[in-house]
Formats: sequence, structure tokens, C-alpha cells
Amino acid sequence: MNNKHQSFKNNFYILKLAARICPRRVAAQFISAFLSYFSWVFYSIIFIRFLFDAFEKERKFPEILTFILASAAAFFIIALFENWYENRYRPLTDQVLYNGVNKLLFEKAVAVDVGCYENPEFYNNYTRALTEAYDRTISVLDCVSTILAMIISSGYAIYEIYNLNRIVAFFVFLPVIGSFFFGRLTNGIFHKINDANAPPNRRMDYTGRAVLLQKYAKELRSSNIFTVLRGSYEKSLKDVLANYQRYWLKRFGFSFSRHFLCFPLVFCGVWIYAAYCAIVQKSLSAAGFIVLSNAIVSTANTLIGLTDNIVKSSENGIFINNIREFLNYKEKISENQGGISPGGTEITIEFKNVSFAYNDVYSLKNVSFIVRPGEKIALVGHNGAGKSTLVKLLMRLYDVTEGEILLNGINIKEYNVKAYRALFGTVFQDFQIMSMTVMENVLLGEPVDEAEREAGIQALQKSGAHEKVSSLKNGVDAMLTREFDDGGNVLSGGEYQKIAVARVFAKDRRILILDEPSSALDPIAEYEMYETLSRTYTEDKRKIAVLISHRLSSAVMADKVYLLESGSIVESGSHAELMAAGGKYSEMFNMQAKNYIRDMEGTAV
Repeated sequence: MNNKHQSFKNNFYILKLAARICPRRVAAQFISAFLSYFSWVFYSIIFIRFLFDAFEKERKFPEILTFILASAAAFFIIALFENWYENRYRPLTDQVLYNGVNKLLFEKAVAVDVGCYENPEFYNNYTRALTEAYDRTISVLDCVSTILAMIISSGYAIYEIYNLNRIVAFFVFLPVIGSFFFGRLTNGIFHKINDANAPPNRRMDYTGRAVLLQKYAKELRSSNIFTVLRGSYEKSLKDVLANYQRYWLKRFGFSFSRHFLCFPLVFCGVWIYAAYCAIVQKSLSAAGFIVLSNAIVSTANTLIGLTDNIVKSSENGIFINNIREFLNYKEKISENQGGISPGGTEITIEFKNVSFAYNDVYSLKNVSFIVRPGEKIALVGHNGAGKSTLVKLLMRLYDVTEGEILLNGINIKEYNVKAYRALFGTVFQDFQIMSMTVMENVLLGEPVDEAEREAGIQALQKSGAHEKVSSLKNGVDAMLTREFDDGGNVLSGGEYQKIAVARVFAKDRRILILDEPSSALDPIAEYEMYETLSRTYTEDKRKIAVLISHRLSSAVMADKVYLLESGSIVESGSHAELMAAGGKYSEMFNMQAKNYIRDMEGTAV
């Protein structure tokens, strides 16, 4: 009962959602469904009964002609509306609904906590919601409007049948009961097949993605891995076919029983009984017999369709639950959280006994340090040491598990989220280049005026990307990637990284975070970038720079270096201090220096 109640609530939820996005479409859908079934009731009962009654009662021809012409006019208007709705209005409003639902999902997607994307259950729910939302919205509209129209039309038809013969009215429900019984058995087999085929279908889908997506292209062409993928695909296909083979006999038996027992057998019995009433008992007129014969078949089919739509509606309710849970998710860190705005010309950041755990596993433990105005700090350490996690906490993409982070002595949770994050200019390790123009990629938006456009150009010059960009057709307005434009420009990883670095120069941000900003740059480009950064932040003593890098040579420019290991700070100090201490930092730096010299000697040879 609870499941049925939840299914009803979920369908009603989507119905309200659709009505909010496009109320006229919802109204038009219900009108269309009602007119469709009204036409059936009118023709199979009212129209047929009038004509046969007219012959039996010898009505005058003008009266019959008027009724037929009025009926034709009504059917013409209904047909006109149906064709307008199906061929013009519905396709247009389908797009309105599609865009409206996607807009809600997109807005929610950019508002949910970043940690949600690392939760497989939540991420799967999100992807299912995104995939199913539009189709389920349309399906709910179709199902609910059809169910309501069927209830009204079949209710009237049953009333008419009951007035003609009460026993026949009882027989109307037999096909429905049989269809529901055998339909449940058939659906049970269908779900078993789907469950059994889910794992092999996922393997087949994976092969499809691997063959089609660009990121797999080089491995596929430089190895024999496709042979393994093809073998996995073929084995999965055999599994799918075996599952269909395993269940086909039961499915056939249930489906055949449903169609034979519920239709020919029952209908033949009803027709024989109706004929007996009309010919032997004389309790039915010829018109009554014709109307009864039409009505019993049409009504039974409608009721069967009603049960099918109820089952479909219940199925929709299950999938809608994914959409509803996603849209109703309450963020731990709301993008719209209010609070105080960061003030003052200088800023100080303090980590005070900060720890962070994900699924009870700590990636940071008891971290404390202070960054003062104008300081440049470097976070170094092996992969997994906690460097990137520390930065995500600083930007409040996550909240600390224990301890607190202070900005000018105030817990960062007290600040307006958008105003607080506006302090940061960031280049992430896994930065993304969008299928947009160079300028839009630098500004991460369209330039609002000529001054902002000029700032974008200067940012490209500072990052070292301007020379390459100037050589492109259309310059800063050149399209990047060929995702949507065959004439788009595909640059090297190093050039893309320079464009990403330009983002931090394009806006006047007071805290700069560079997460492995030179991983794709050659040594000369790396040196030039750090020189530019050093000049920029030496000139403005209000600003703070946080550098994350596994290349310790970049830590030389920092005022203070923090070496992280297993989520804790194990060494801290300036580069010179740490080298003089002869600890882990010194050991790592000297090891990298030897490798660098060896690589250079090898290149010279």
C-alpha cells in the first residue's frame, strides 16, 4: 500500500512540475485524451444506437441527416484539434518541457556538494535522473491523462451496458481480471530477464563507449586490447541470448493464455448470450444487440488499457523517485547560503587543528598553519598526501570534519558562500577546456565589455598563451576543440594549460590557487610562468598564493613550504630552511634534481 501511495505521489509530483513549466501543454494533453475517448464512446454507443433506433422507429430522413451532419462536424473539429496538437503544438511544447526539466536538473547539479560526485550511489541517482527525467515526464502526462479519460469513458459505457443487460455488464470485467493476472505473471518474467541481462548489457555498453570515445582511441590502435573487448562483448551477447532462451516458454505461455482466455473465449460467450437474449428471449432489440456487441468489446479493451496504464504509471513512479530525490536533495553547503561578506584590504588564512574524513577514512589529520597577507606558500608531497583535499576545504567545496578554517579570524562557514569563493582564482589539476572560444575559456563567460575583453588578452600574455592564440584564425575568438565545430582548434596539452592558467590573471582575485599548474609545460614555459606569477604577487602585497606541485623546483619561489605525508604536515619552513635541515624535503628535492640532470644529459647525448 505504501509503494502504491508513493507511486501516486511521485506521479503527482511530476504532473505539478510539468504544469509549472508549461501549464497549457498539460491542459491540452488532458483535453486531447478526453476527446479521443469521447469519440470512441460517442461512435460505438450513441451514434450506432441512434441510427438503429431511427430505422426501428422510422424517424424522418431530415432528422437522421441533421444528426449525421452534426456528428460529422463534431468529428471534424476533434480531428482538426488532434492533428494540430500532435503535429504542431505537442512537438513544440515537448521542447519546452525538455528544456524546463533539464534546467531544473542542471541548476541542482551545479548546486549540490562536490562530495556528492564521489558518492557512487548519489552519482548513479543523478545520472539516472538526467537520463529518465524528460521521457518520464512525457510518460506521466500521457498515462495520467489517458487513465482519467478511460475512467470517464468506460464508466459511461458500463452504465449503458448495465441498462441493457446486467449480466453482460458483469462479463466486462472478466477480461480485465484475466489480463491483470496474466499481465503480472508476464511482467514478472520480463523483470527477471531484465535483471539477468543487466550485467552483460553493462559490459556490452562499456565496449560501445570504449570504441566510440576519443580518450580510448590511442590505446585501441596501439595494442590488441580491442580483441579482449570484442571477446567480452561476444560473451555478454551470448549471455543475453541465453537469458531470453531460458524464459521464452513461460513468457509465451502466459501471453497466449492472456490473449486467448481473456478475449476470444469471453467475447464469444458474451456474443452468444446476447444473441440468445435478442433472438430467443426477445429481451434485446436489434439496436440493443448491436450496441451491446460494440460496447462490450470496446469497454473491455479500454479497461485492459486502463490496467496497462496503471501498471505503466506505477513503473513511472519508481523511476520518478530518482528524479524527486535528486531535486529535493538538501545540500550540506548551499550555493545560496547567506552570511557576511569578506572585507578589509588584507586577508589572513588560518587552519586550526583541521581534520577531514570521507566515509570514516581520514585524508587530513590535525593540520594547523597560518598564511599571512602577501605570502606565497607551497604544498608539496607524494600523491595522496592530502594536498588537493586541503585546497578543497579552503575553498569550502567540503566542510572540515574537525577543527576550523578562519579567514581574518572568522570561521569561513560564517561568510556568504558566493562572496567567499569569489576571493579565489584557481587552476585545478584536472582543469577542463570547454568547446567555446579562447576568450570564453579564459573568462569562463562572455566578456561584458571591452575592458573585460582587454583583461582577457592581458591574461593570455601573462600565461604565455597569447603568441599561440594570435596565430589562430579569429585569434581570441577562435573556437577550441572540434566537439561541435569541424573548424575548431585542437591545441597541445601545454597550450591548453596556459589558457587555463590565464584564468587566474583575468580576474582580480585575492587568493590564487595553482594545483599542478605546470604539469604539461616544458621547463622553459614553466620557468616563465612562475616568474610572471612571482612578479604579479610581489607587486600586490594584499594577495595570497597557494601552490600545489610535485615538482619541488617550483617550491623555491614560495615564502613557506609545507610537506604533507599521510594527511599531516611533517615539515614546514622556507626552501632554504628545509634544505639546511636535511630532512625528507631535502631528500626529495635532491632526488628530483639528480633525475632532472640525468634527463638533461641524456637529451644532450
